[in-house]
Amino acid sequence: NELEQDAKDYLVIGQANQKLAKNDDAIAAFEKYIDMKPTAKNADAIRFTVAALYQKSGNKAKAIEFYKKVLTNPQFGASAKQQVDALSK
Repeated sequence: NELEQDAKDYLVIGQANQKLAKNDDAIAAFEKYIDMKPTAKNADAIRFTVAALYQKSGNKAKAIEFYKKVLTNPQFGASAKQQVDALSK
């Protein structure tokens, strides 16, 4: 499926940019991936990563927005809540 391959490409691009500390480029690629595959098994992990990248770049509002998207996830919820609480102060 072409859509699936395109989505994977954005995931790989995001990961590469994250490793290169190109956070804005990583965020853009990861958001495109999430837009294309919102129910992917790793979607919440990517949302959490995007939140952390926004937080690292100083964009508190976007960080909170993405942390809130994973609050109900058993794996990420507790950490996301801590971050939302800390960023909301």
